[in-house]
Amino acid sequence: MPQVRRRGFVRQVLNELLGQLRDSGFVVSAQYPFRPSFYERFGYVGVTKARTARFDPAHLTYLQRAHLPGEVT
Repeated sequence: MPQVRRRGFVRQVLNELLGQLRDSGFVVSAQYPFRPSFYERFGYVGVTKARTARFDPAHLTYLQRAHLPGEVT
């Protein structure tokens, strides 16, 4: 409500909540913000939109012969 805006209530709640999350071992949190710039001061950053890549699997057959680092699990 307009009469309670700009008093730091959201900042207090977010600082408390994020502190509890960190103390509990959470390393990531996400949100769909009303205005991304508002949440930057709390460490949130925007991410790019998801992209879809389409390709013909036949063009990847060379990978079957390639030596790639890593482990198969």
